[in-house]
Amino acid sequence: MIYNYHVRLARSALNLTQGELAEKSGVSAPTIKNIELSKPDEELKNSKTVIMALERFFEDSGLIFIDEEEFIGVKIGRKVIKESK
Repeated sequence: MIYNYHVRLARSALNLTQGELAEKSGVSAPTIKNIELSKPDEELKNSKTVIMALERFFEDSGLIFIDEEEFIGVKIGRKVIKESK
């Protein structure tokens, strides 16, 4: 399951604007904005194609979504940290 928090946290971890994320992921900027503004406790209702494109982009960038009983977040791979230096 993916939540709006995942998208916001992952985008922030990569230091991307919504426009940059749109360009790199192939998902439109208005869609990304709507995702980030959706209710935080609801699973995203966007098309599977949109969700898969975002997940693929973030995973290819070295991020992993966490969705555990008590925790929702993003794991940042060492690749991301090394590239940001």
